[in-house]
Amino acid sequence: MIANHLPRPVNSVEPSSLLEDSGISLLSRDKNGSGCSPRVWYRSRSRPKRICIVVSSVFSVFAVVCVIGYFFIAPVVISSIVNKADFRFAEVKLSDPGTDSVKMSGAATILATVPCDVETEPVMAEASFEGYTVGSIQMNSISLVAGQSSSNLTFSNYLNISNATAFRRLSTNMIYQKTVKWHLRGTCTITAKVGMLALKFWNVKLDKDVDFAGVGGLNNVSVSSYDLFLKGDMADITAYATLMNPSVVSVDPVGSVVFNTYIAGYFQGNQTMRDVVLRPGSNTVYTSGLATPANMSILSDVFSNFLAGRGTLILARAVGTTPCTVPLYNAMFEGLEMSYLMPGNQMQLIVGALMEVDLKIIFEGFAKGHLWVPAQLYLDYMFHAQTEFLDLELDVMYNGTVLGGFHGSLRDNPIVIPTKGKFLTRVVPITAKISTHNERAYWTALGEEFKSGMTQLGVKGTFTFRVGNLEASPYYAPPMTTPTCHWSTRQMCNIPGDLSPSVVL
Repeated sequence: MIANHLPRPVNSVEPSSLLEDSGISLLSRDKNGSGCSPRVWYRSRSRPKRICIVVSSVFSVFAVVCVIGYFFIAPVVISSIVNKADFRFAEVKLSDPGTDSVKMSGAATILATVPCDVETEPVMAEASFEGYTVGSIQMNSISLVAGQSSSNLTFSNYLNISNATAFRRLSTNMIYQKTVKWHLRGTCTITAKVGMLALKFWNVKLDKDVDFAGVGGLNNVSVSSYDLFLKGDMADITAYATLMNPSVVSVDPVGSVVFNTYIAGYFQGNQTMRDVVLRPGSNTVYTSGLATPANMSILSDVFSNFLAGRGTLILARAVGTTPCTVPLYNAMFEGLEMSYLMPGNQMQLIVGALMEVDLKIIFEGFAKGHLWVPAQLYLDYMFHAQTEFLDLELDVMYNGTVLGGFHGSLRDNPIVIPTKGKFLTRVVPITAKISTHNERAYWTALGEEFKSGMTQLGVKGTFTFRVGNLEASPYYAPPMTTPTCHWSTRQMCNIPGDLSPSVVL
């Protein structure tokens, strides 16, 4: 009773009120106040709202990260992979040159490791060299496969040249250098495949250096054969040469290229390499040009070396700033120098001789101390141009002992060789001086010819010949002796029996 009358604290609240505020309801009376009905306990709706907010926030952040990754981070990563890829060229071919374009085709291996399959769409790229724009070229699509360290690429597109000066410098370096560093710039579309998902990225930056293959110089040149022809009264020198291209670069066609030739520093004339096609490895080219030597004595040395089987070093230098018939390639060959050895003749010029001996003349000659022997020379001539022999100063020897020789001028009536082939000259006299020094050798040689029908004689000395405007006096001393027969035994010297002077085989 007393407790019911105690004063209530000012701030006191009903317990039921506290429970209701905590989210839990006790039994409450019904609407009529006649009794109590149970009320279902429940959790407040505020907690699911907070969970939804958290989940929504997480998904929002994830979406933002995906957007940033897709539009900003992934393109940079993929661009970096493509730009750092290493191109190794197995074949490069330049063809169809125009006034401001050239077709570039070939094959390359791309070295790159990617986390997923990557494929670029064809892109028009700006090509530059040493900081200067050369032009534009379309790059084919590139496919990189995840898990593979290399991929193959073939290409065939035109380089459209916008800066002729830059292209001239580029083409010059392509001839002289083994590699030429291009720079390619542009934007491309790239598709990255992750599982079944294909993600496409637009406007990916392409900005990379490419070590393009170069020729590396044309320093390995050899001449396999050469010839002389007449053009009017001028000597036309022709040759077949082999150019070794150590690179994977082809230039087809090059056109014709004109060179000045020099021997020992003296100008010799022009040579034109005609219809050149430059491919990797060995390339055979045909050259021709009129000889206009500045120093005839040099020419005599050249033919002396030739007849002795020795080569002559020749320097060829491309003419001026327009040496090539394809204007686009002028800079490629401008100033190009090539040294090569013109080979010596490996066959003897005089391969046999006929000598008629009359015993009466021989004995009379010995009594006088000199004699005259009619002889004919059997020549294996190597040039197609008609050649005139003007002077002979040749000694004839037996076992190193001089017996006599062909000495005198033939300018009033030259020996004429009409073309390439084997040729028997008209009679040319051998004059012999008999002395105690050569008497024994002379009788031994005569005895061999009379007994066996053939003897071996050596020849050495100079002769003067003329081909068109060229006149030279080379020294001739073949290492081999010359088989010498008389008419009835000529076949022993491999001289055909039906051959007469001025007949060419």
